[in-house]
Amino acid sequence: MFLKSLDIHGFKTFAQKTGLTFKPGVTAIVGPNGCGKSNIVDAIRWVLGEANARSLRGEVMEDVIFSGSEEMKPLGMAEVSLTIVNDDNLLPIEYSEVSIKRRLYRSGESEFFINKNRVRLRDIQELFADTGIGKSAYSVMEQGNIDQILSTKPEDRMRVFEEAAGITRYKMRIRDTYRKLSAAEENLVRLDLVIGEVEKEYRNIEKQAETARLYKELKKEDVDLETLHNFYRVRGLKEQVSANDAKIAENRKKRDALAGESEELNKLLSEDVDRVKVLEKEIFDFRSEIYRKEAEIEMLASKTSHINERVRETEREIEKHKRTIVESEKNRDHIRKRVDGIKTESGRLEGLISSQEEKLRGYTREIELIDTYIDKNTALIRKNSARVEEIGTSVASHRQELRDVIDRLLTEIDSIKARYGGSETKKRKLIQRIHEEIERMGNSLKHHTARLRDFGFSSSDSRTAEVIEEMSGAIDKLRDKLGGLRGDIDTVLDIQEELSRVLFGRESLHSKKEEIENAIALLEEEAGVLERENKKLNEETRKNRVKKNNFEDLMSSLRPDIARNRERGKHMVFEIERLGKELERNEDHLEDVRFEITSLEDRKNSFLQDISKLEAAHGEAEGRKAELNGKTRDQNRLIDDIVNKIRVNEAKLEGLKKKLSGHEETIEGIRIKNAELTSRIETIYEHFRDRYSLSLENFKPGKEAGPEETAERRNTIKNRIQELGQVNLIAIEEFQEIKKRYDFLTAQREDLLKAKDDLKSMVSDTLITSKEVFNECFASVKENFRSIFRRLFDGGTTDLYLTNESNIFDAGVEITACPPGKSPKRKSLLSGGEKCLTAAALLFSIFMVRPSPFCMLDEVDHDLDEENVIRFLKLLKEFTDTTQFIIITHNRRTIEFADIIYGVTSEQAGISKVVSLEMTADAVK
Repeated sequence: MFLKSLDIHGFKTFAQKTGLTFKPGVTAIVGPNGCGKSNIVDAIRWVLGEANARSLRGEVMEDVIFSGSEEMKPLGMAEVSLTIVNDDNLLPIEYSEVSIKRRLYRSGESEFFINKNRVRLRDIQELFADTGIGKSAYSVMEQGNIDQILSTKPEDRMRVFEEAAGITRYKMRIRDTYRKLSAAEENLVRLDLVIGEVEKEYRNIEKQAETARLYKELKKEDVDLETLHNFYRVRGLKEQVSANDAKIAENRKKRDALAGESEELNKLLSEDVDRVKVLEKEIFDFRSEIYRKEAEIEMLASKTSHINERVRETEREIEKHKRTIVESEKNRDHIRKRVDGIKTESGRLEGLISSQEEKLRGYTREIELIDTYIDKNTALIRKNSARVEEIGTSVASHRQELRDVIDRLLTEIDSIKARYGGSETKKRKLIQRIHEEIERMGNSLKHHTARLRDFGFSSSDSRTAEVIEEMSGAIDKLRDKLGGLRGDIDTVLDIQEELSRVLFGRESLHSKKEEIENAIALLEEEAGVLERENKKLNEETRKNRVKKNNFEDLMSSLRPDIARNRERGKHMVFEIERLGKELERNEDHLEDVRFEITSLEDRKNSFLQDISKLEAAHGEAEGRKAELNGKTRDQNRLIDDIVNKIRVNEAKLEGLKKKLSGHEETIEGIRIKNAELTSRIETIYEHFRDRYSLSLENFKPGKEAGPEETAERRNTIKNRIQELGQVNLIAIEEFQEIKKRYDFLTAQREDLLKAKDDLKSMVSDTLITSKEVFNECFASVKENFRSIFRRLFDGGTTDLYLTNESNIFDAGVEITACPPGKSPKRKSLLSGGEKCLTAAALLFSIFMVRPSPFCMLDEVDHDLDEENVIRFLKLLKEFTDTTQFIIITHNRRTIEFADIIYGVTSEQAGISKVVSLEMTADAVK
C-alpha cells in the first residue's frame, strides 16, 4: 500500500486546485520559509481525520479555509482528497484503490467521503486505526513533535506505541463497549422500574384471573354435576312412571269392567285432571321464568359489583392523572422560566456580538484607511525612488564626464608644464628673489623710518639734512631695485596669465569642471531631499503598518470571541428550540392527560349509568320474581282446590263404584302421580334447557357416580362458588394482555443481562489479547530502539519501560537516552540534534516491528549536522522498500537523496504553488 495522490483546493494557502502525485520511494518537498510546505502535511493530517484546529496551527477549524490575499478573495470551502493504493488490503475495505475526501464549509458544515460515498468522521478514523496511518499516528513526524515525543507526558507518548502494537482498534472497541455497558445499566434500571410497576399490576390481575378461572372451572363442574343430578332425578321419576304404568295396565282390566258406570264421573275427573295439568304447566312456566330471573339477578349483581370496581379504578386513575397534570404544569412553568432566562441571555449576547462586529467593522475601516495612506506613501516613495535612481544615473554620467574633463585638464597642464618648464623654474626663483628683495627693502624702510623718527625728535637741522640726503639715496636705490623687480614680476605674471587662461578661462576645462560639479551638487542635493522625504514617508508607513498590525491583532483576538459568542448563540437557539419542543411535548402530554381524564370521567359516568340501569333491571327482575312467586302460589291454591274437588267427586263415586273404588282410586292415583312425575320431568327439562342452554333428553353419562355422591359433590361445588364472592370474569383477558407485556419485559431484561455479561466477557478477552499483543510489540520496539540508538550515536545506552505494567490502558511509556561519553541526564537536556536522532531511532524501531505504508517527515533534519544527516539518510534508505517517505526539508543532502522533488513557491503573496522534478527520470514536469 502507498500514497498515490493528493488533491488540495481552498486549504490554507492552496487557493487554487493543486494536485501532487506520489510514487514509492522518497519524495522531498522544498521551498522558502512561509511558502506553505507544511500545509501539505496539515492537509494530509486533516483528511485523515484530525479534528483539533490547534494541531493544524489554527484557533478554529474555519481557519483552514483560504482566507484571501491582496489579489484573491477568500474562498467559502476547503477540500482535500487523498488517494491510496490498497493492493495488500491493509485497509479493511474491499477496494484496491481508496479515495478519502474531506470538505469543510464556512458555515461549519463538514462532509466526509470514502470512494465518493458519504460517511462519518468516525468511519475514516476506524478505517485507519492500527495501520500506523492517522491524524496522530507515528507516520507523521514534525519538527515540533520531535521534542514533544521525548518531553511529553508518558501517557500521551503511549498512543504511539498503541498504534504500533495495533491495539488502537481494541481500545476503541473497549471504549465503545463501556459506553454500551453504561447504556445497558441505564436501560436495566429503567426496565426494572417498569417491570416493578407492571409486576404489581400483573400479580393483582393474576389473582383475579385465577379466581375467574377457578370460578369457570367450578361453574363448569357445577353444570356437569347439575346435569348429572337432574339426570338422576329424571331417571328416578321415569322409573316411577314406568312402575306406575305397569300398575295402571294391571288395573285397567279391572277398570274396564266398571268403565261404563264411572265414565261420566271419570269424564269430570279427566277434565279436572286436565285443568290441573294446565295449571301445573303454568306453574312450570312461572318457575322457569323465576329461575331465569334468579340467574339474571345473579348476573346483574355480578356485573354491578364488577362495574363498581371499575368505577373505583377509574377514580384512582383520574386522581393519578390529576397529579400528573400538576407535575407537568410545574415542569412547564420551570421550562418557561428557563426559556425566558436563555432568551434574556441570548439578547445580551446578540448585543455583545453586534458591539463586537461594529468594533470589527470600525477596525476594518481604520485598516482600509491606513492601507490607503500606505498605498499613497508607497506610490510617492516609489516615485521618489525612481527619481533618485534617475538622479543617480545622471550623477554617475556627470561623474564620468567630470573624470574625462579632469583627465583632459591634467593633460593640458602637463603640456603647459612642458612648454614652460624653464620659465617655471625661473618664475619660482624670481618669485623667491622678489620676496627676499621685498623683505630686505621692507627692513631697510623700517630702519630708515626709525632713524627718521629718532631724528625728528632729537637731531639738529644739519644732521637732519644729512639723514634726509642719505635716506633719499637709499630710496633711489630701492627704486632702481623695484624697477628691476618689475620686469621679473611681469615675466611671472605672463606665466601666471597663461596658466589662468588655460585653467580658468571662459571656455576652459576648469570652467566645464565647475559646471559639472555644480550640476552634481544640485542633483545630490535633490537626491538628499528626496531621500529625506522617503525616510519620512517610510517612517510614516512603518507607523501606519504598526497601527494596522495593532488593529489586525485586535481583529484576530476579536474574531474568535465573535465565533465563540455566535456558537454560544447557536447553542442558545438550539436550547430554546429543544426547550420549546419539550414544552410542546409537555403541552401535548397535558392535553393527552386532560383528554384521558375526560375519557375516564365519561367512562365513569357511563359506568354509573350502567349501574343505574342494572339496579333498575335488578329491581324489575326482583319485582317480576315476586309477582311470579305470587302467581305460582295462586295456581297451587287453585290446583289444591281442584284436587279437593276431585276428591269430593271421588267420594261421590264411592257409592257408585264400591267394587271399583279400590281400582279406580289406584288407577287415578297412579295416573295423577304419573302426571305429576311427567310434569316434573318436563319442568326439569325446560328449566335445565333454559338455565344451561343444554338438552338433557339425549344426555348419556360416562362413568357414573351415585346420586348421593353426586348430590354431595354438587353441594360442595355450590358452597365453593358461594365462597368466591364477586368474580371479575374480564380479568382472564386482561391477564393475558398484561402477561404478554410482562413476559416481553422480562425477556428484554434477560436479553439485557445476557448482553451485559457478553460485553463484560468481550472486554475481558480484549484486554487479555491487547496486553499480550502490546507486550510482544513493546519488547521488540525496546530491543530495536537500543540497537538503532547505538548505531546512530556510535554507542550510548537507552531504555523504554512502562509506568504501569499491570494495566497497559492506564500506563505511560518512559524513555531514557544517554549518548556515548555522557552521563545519564534528563531528556530535556539533550541538544536539538540528539533529540532528533533519538526520535528518529524510536520511529525506525517502531517501523521495524510495524512498518507504516507511508511516513511524512516535516523538517526533522533541521537540527542535524551534515554527518548526522548522512547517518539518518542511510538508516532511512533501509526502509524505503516497505515505506513511502515524504520529507519536507531545506537540507541539500536530503534533497539529493530524494527520488521526486516538489517545490513550493509563492509567486502571489499568500498563495502557494507547486512544481515538481522527478529525479529518476531527470525531467521537469
